[in-house]
Amino acid sequence: MVNVYVVVDEGYLRLIKHPDCGLLANLPSGFPSITTVVTEGISETRPGQTNDGDFKTLMLERLAMYVDIIKKHQGEIVVLLDADIVIFENFIDDIGERLKKRDFLHQGMGIMALNSNSTTIEFWESFLDKCRGILPHERQDGYPEIEFRDLIIEKQGEGWCEKLPPEYGYLCENTYMYHAMNGGSTLSEKRTVLNIALAINKNIKQKQPLPMEEAFYNSKYNTIHSIGYYCGTHGPATDGEEGGAWLLRQIGSEYLKRVVDEGETMGKIFDNICRLNDFEVEPRLYKAWKYSWDPDSDYGFFFDYKGQNVMRLRCGHVEVSKESKKSAGHTNASVGSAFGNWGTHND
Repeated sequence: MVNVYVVVDEGYLRLIKHPDCGLLANLPSGFPSITTVVTEGISETRPGQTNDGDFKTLMLERLAMYVDIIKKHQGEIVVLLDADIVIFENFIDDIGERLKKRDFLHQGMGIMALNSNSTTIEFWESFLDKCRGILPHERQDGYPEIEFRDLIIEKQGEGWCEKLPPEYGYLCENTYMYHAMNGGSTLSEKRTVLNIALAINKNIKQKQPLPMEEAFYNSKYNTIHSIGYYCGTHGPATDGEEGGAWLLRQIGSEYLKRVVDEGETMGKIFDNICRLNDFEVEPRLYKAWKYSWDPDSDYGFFFDYKGQNVMRLRCGHVEVSKESKKSAGHTNASVGSAFGNWGTHND
C-alpha cells in the first residue's frame, strides 16, 4: 500500500487547496488521495525563509511528524511531499518499481519515498534525535535540510538510499511533478511559479512553443525563480515608441504575504503601493520571474496585469534600446502564446 502525505501549516493549507495551482486541487487521474497533516503552534507562514528561527522550529516539528507517519505505516510505502508542489503525472507505479531496489528515495527533503521498515525507521529516529540535539542558536540557515544532506552523503554508499531523477521536482520533458523550490518568500509568489510550471508542462504535452525552447530541452534540471512583484511605468516614451525606460520598484514581502494570509487582492495592495511612489505616468503592476535555463541571467520576465502581456527585460531600472525593444517584442509573442491566460488569475 502507498501512503502519500503532506504536512502543512494554515497558510500552506490554503495553498494546496488553491483551484488554479494547489497540490490537492490538481491531482492527475487515478492518483491516490493525499493525507494532509496540519501543524500547530506557529500561525505565520514563512515560505522559503530558511534563516528564520520560527521557520527552523516549524521544520523540526514537521520532522517529528514524519517519524510518526513512517512508524505508523510499517511494512508499507510512504511518500512525503512539500506543499509547494504540483503533480503532473501519476508516479505511484514508477515509485513502487524503484522501491523494489532501494528502501529510500529522495529529492532533498521536499520529495521523499520509502519502504517503512527497520532500516528507514532507525534512520529517521536517529536523524530526529540529531536535529533535536542542536540548540536553537546553533541551527544554521537551511536547518534541517543541510543536516539531512550531510547524513545522506554518509549513507549513500550503503546501497539502500538513492537520489530521485530530475523527473521528480524539476521541469523536463517527462516530469512527474514540479517543486517550487525557488518560488520566493511569500505564498503569492509560490502560486505564480506553480501556475507557470503548469502552463509550461501543458505546452510540453501539447508540443507547443516554450520560452527559449532549445535551452530548455538541453537540461533536465530546469527551475523557475520568483523575483517578486513590481509596480512601475514605461516612460518617458510611449509603448509604441523606441527607447524609453521601464521604471520598476519591487513590492516588499510584507505587502505580498497579505495577499494570501489576510485575503487582500493584488489590486488593493498595488493601489497602496502606488500612493507611496511618485510615478510620472499611470503605474502598472507586474509579477516577475526568471528561468534557470535562460542563457542571460541579467534578464527576467515581467507580466503586466493591465496589458496582459509578458516582457523580457533587464531587472531593475533599464533603458530599453531599439535592439532590446525588438527582442522584448519577439519574446512577448512566444511567451504569450505559451502561457495563454494563466496571468489572468488573481494572484
